[in-house]
Amino acid sequence: MKIAFRADGSKEKGMGHLMRCSAIADGFLTEGDEVIFYSTYGTSGLQWLKEKNYQAIELSKGNSLEAEAEELFILLYEAGIDILFIDSYWLSDFYIKRMGQSNAFVVALDDEHLYHYECDAVLNGNLNAEDYNYDDCAVRFRLLGGRYNILRKEFSIMPSAPIRNTVKHILVTMGGSDCNNYTPTVLKGLETFENLEISVVYGPLMTNRTEIEAAAAGCKSHVIIYETPSSMAELMYQSDLAISAGGGTVRELFTMGLVSLFILQADNQLSLKSYLERSELQLCLGYHTDVSPEQITDAVQKLLEDVNIRIQYRDKMLKLLSKEGVQNIIHDVKNMASTAEKRCIIP
Repeated sequence: MKIAFRADGSKEKGMGHLMRCSAIADGFLTEGDEVIFYSTYGTSGLQWLKEKNYQAIELSKGNSLEAEAEELFILLYEAGIDILFIDSYWLSDFYIKRMGQSNAFVVALDDEHLYHYECDAVLNGNLNAEDYNYDDCAVRFRLLGGRYNILRKEFSIMPSAPIRNTVKHILVTMGGSDCNNYTPTVLKGLETFENLEISVVYGPLMTNRTEIEAAAAGCKSHVIIYETPSSMAELMYQSDLAISAGGGTVRELFTMGLVSLFILQADNQLSLKSYLERSELQLCLGYHTDVSPEQITDAVQKLLEDVNIRIQYRDKMLKLLSKEGVQNIIHDVKNMASTAEKRCIIP
């Protein structure tokens, strides 16, 4: 089958959309399907796709959303695309409806019921997916919750991170772009701890290395900066605790069972806090503008001192998300697409 993805990545938009689409894309490629990405002209995310050897096509520069929708509609027809995944916060109801009129089976990835979704399927594999009511949408199929957890292959095959009585390794990851330059603040919160190894992930679109290095120099523990590490799963496995943004990395941390403190970096991450509180997981410190280095220090200290609470949190985390999410997505979407009525629309 021919599978397409419409997603972007940039310093401003982050890399989460491309990361999760690439995880699904890799699953299709493993099954022998052809994969094409369609992405915004001239973005760093597009360059990342090409460096990863994905087939990636630039959409025309400067188009309105309406014009871009028509351009993509024709491209899908000409390429004979069977299934299209759309993952973006920057489109419109019209755009998705227009894709839903194409010959492709259209799956929209969602986090917080952003659009009306006049298309074939909506996919929300987040922890809190069931919180959203899609009854007012014209979507035909719903793929919701932990069964559809989107993971890169490295996480699906990696064992869960073990619990150790003494915390020795802390992982810091603020997303692929660290759009709020928050990593230095986290390091400020960790500067008084001794005899730790602090691993800092420097993502592909980050531009604040100088600030991070300055903050690291003030830490009493050893700080290692990993620039776009080859295996995030391995880093998580080696860690005893993580401090993370509230985006796509959350699913990876939960699947690994790595107890983590979450500091929200974008509005679309706010729902994570209420979900964790309902699940009796007191792991979200709040929105980044409201969290001080001192609060980070206090929260880390409590987890360092209490191995039993870390065990409780880990056990709960491991029960919430499937490691087979990508396989479930591919299996179910292919079945849906094969039985869906063909529209046979010619542009």
